[in-house]
Amino acid sequence: MKSSSCALVALVLALLVGGALYFYSQKSTNQKPDSKSEQTASSDQANEEPDNLSVLEPEKTELTAVSGEGHGISNRIFSEKQFIHTITAQLPDLKDKQYYAGWLGQKNGDKETYISTGNFEANGGDYYLEYRDSKDLSTYKHIVISLEDKPVTQPTTIVLEGNFK
Repeated sequence: MKSSSCALVALVLALLVGGALYFYSQKSTNQKPDSKSEQTASSDQANEEPDNLSVLEPEKTELTAVSGEGHGISNRIFSEKQFIHTITAQLPDLKDKQYYAGWLGQKNGDKETYISTGNFEANGGDYYLEYRDSKDLSTYKHIVISLEDKPVTQPTTIVLEGNFK
């Protein structure tokens, strides 16, 4: 993976972790205990080790080429009613009126249903996509990048794919 991709992925992950830590610290400082429990808490703190903060790690998977060439990394996390899905990919340059589209797929028997996660943006020599939703889409485990030349409701020419566990 190119250094710009690694830096971008690291920045997104740092922002996610930093946001979670900030939210947690704000939540705990907004809760004021009564004076009696405040005294008990301060004496308990002297006798106990501090609690460890639990930090959610994003789930990560690699995307491999189906047709053509390229590869990518996909991350997702669901926390505090926010589903965040990102993809960084190295793909061939696009021709006129073409674009790369992102999809999350879910198997229902023999049929697969897809949710569009949007179109990729070029970022130097890489392509990047970030998708957010208030619904937990963790049951959508199949990640697809397709090459399109007109608006579609499901992927047509799949170039990269992968699966979350």
